[in-house]
Amino acid sequence: MGRIICGQVIAGTGPDLHGPGIGSDVIRTLFYQMQRARIGGVEHDMALPPAARASNFRLTGTADGGLKILADIEVLDEEAFRRMGGFSISFTRTTVRIGRADKPAARVLVNPEQFDFDQMSQLGEQLELHDYTLDVTELIQKAALLQTAVIALVIYSVAEIGKAFLAEVGADLYRSIRRSRRVDNPAGPVKLQLHLTHPVPCILDVNPAVSPEEFARLGEFLPADQLPAGIPIERIARAVGRVDPGPSVRLLFIVLDDGSCIEPGRTRKS
Repeated sequence: MGRIICGQVIAGTGPDLHGPGIGSDVIRTLFYQMQRARIGGVEHDMALPPAARASNFRLTGTADGGLKILADIEVLDEEAFRRMGGFSISFTRTTVRIGRADKPAARVLVNPEQFDFDQMSQLGEQLELHDYTLDVTELIQKAALLQTAVIALVIYSVAEIGKAFLAEVGADLYRSIRRSRRVDNPAGPVKLQLHLTHPVPCILDVNPAVSPEEFARLGEFLPADQLPAGIPIERIARAVGRVDPGPSVRLLFIVLDDGSCIEPGRTRKS
């Protein structure tokens, strides 16, 4: 077990080191979503080994009538935690929904401090979505200066709908995302991640060398069969992997609910 910081303020209605505070309604929503331990990444990149684990959340009032969320923080990587300046949170805000289906097949998450959200929300309008619906959502990231901007494409199902969405829409969506440029630092690095939600949360870094046609085939190579045997699904906080040309999907490590990481040691290729 790492060092424990008890009663750390992780979000509040007042200003903090990372900018203005958060509205009371958002604070309450965040608190009700934080009933399980949250294992953070580094600078909001969930494909990196975790630096800290937050638990024992409580919502309290402040002297000026505001709200704050307190948590106990277990430091898992002292050096990474020091660089981050503490435990940081993220939350979603505005969503633009494009398409005709009742439920979205996928969602694009972007930080509006790094990208022009109005332009990003037009991604879906440039595509032939067929019978699918796509959400484009603001991801507010409370942190110090972020060096790398991460655009996340969340696929809600890896069953037939998710595979069909990637096959039919994936190539054009990939091209559109790759053309996106940062407004905070036009020359700054941008990373595309594929986020899967089943059977466990899975974060896949996409190598920029992957072609649009290869990206559209990823439904055939999703890494559910690479999960190590003998570990209960409920103990897996997330699986982290990489997509390379081929396409090749390789699972790199598993983050467990206690913040520890294990390597599966197997690769699946086309």
